[in-house]
Amino acid sequence: MRWSYRLARIAGIDTRVHLSFALLLAWVAWEAYGASGSALGAALGVAFVLLMFGAVLLHELGHALTARRYGIPTRAITLYPIGGVAELMGEARTPRQELLIAVAGPAVNLVLAALFGAVAFFVEPSGLVGTFVKGLAWANLGLGLFNLLPAFPMDGGRVLRAALTRRLGRLQATEIAAALGKVAAVGLGIWGLFGNPFLILIAVVLWTVGGRELRYARLRHAAQMQHPFAHAFFGEAGPGVPPRRDSEVYARGPRGERYRVEVVEPEPSRPRAERYPQRGPSDPQSDAALRELVELLSRGGGFGPRR
Repeated sequence: MRWSYRLARIAGIDTRVHLSFALLLAWVAWEAYGASGSALGAALGVAFVLLMFGAVLLHELGHALTARRYGIPTRAITLYPIGGVAELMGEARTPRQELLIAVAGPAVNLVLAALFGAVAFFVEPSGLVGTFVKGLAWANLGLGLFNLLPAFPMDGGRVLRAALTRRLGRLQATEIAAALGKVAAVGLGIWGLFGNPFLILIAVVLWTVGGRELRYARLRHAAQMQHPFAHAFFGEAGPGVPPRRDSEVYARGPRGERYRVEVVEPEPSRPRAERYPQRGPSDPQSDAALRELVELLSRGGGFGPRR
């Protein structure tokens, strides 16, 4: 990715940091120096941010390693000033998998909050170290709970979609979760106008990424309804098509990545018209949706949106 630099390879996953992260450190150092009037205060402010972004990295590794358990690789993890992004190269095949992958990140922060809170009991609470450790505990607690807000595409929004998918189907669940995400984006944007510009950036990300994933879900639904073979690209069957694993196919992306594709076929006993609802023998609208979907997937280098 442009303007990002490789930090290390952890658990087989490249970790990167975006160049704009340096601007955040410079701003924190300036603000901390202005508040404390000393270089030590500036250094402690920068150290606190670096440790918190270490927690963000662990948060994203929680997503990535849980996804790997279900056969979904991660291309890279990139740290930005407003958070981290794990580029998952696929989608969860079931609502349960999506729920577990989404919960894994906030769970890491809640565990870190408990650990820092326990350490705080053994140090002087009013001292420099005690204040620093308590700050890390509260920050991790806030980060974990904030990500569990039901604002798609945040982790809590994905948990909500997974819970709704079983009853409503993936498309309708995505539409509801994305609508709540836009409401949250508007609320955060208004809140950010009163002194916190980072909330405005988060609001923009929620609105744009949530809209992109909703568009992806609609394209996929249209393709699945018209073209039976489109199920080979996804881990779940369309409406009215009971999944049955027949074989596993491996495909390669534009960078040579290897993907496992689950092939799903309908029950042979059901009539074709019942298995695949269509509006006619040739539907240009669905054909166009399929072509746009395949093009979207090809540009992303994987089967599914990024986290």
